[in-house]
Amino acid sequence: NMLSDKLDGGKANFYVSDDPEKFKRIGGNILRKEIASVQKVNIENL
Repeated sequence: NMLSDKLDGGKANFYVSDDPEKFKRIGGNILRKEIASVQKVNIENL
């Protein structure tokens, strides 16, 4: 973000309808970063 002068890189939250641990593992490999915040949601309640 060009409007931010912070160097922390921001924070991402991920929401999944399947297995959060599986998403952390696969997503972390794709992004080449550790994924800290993954929450499971029930799509029937959306």
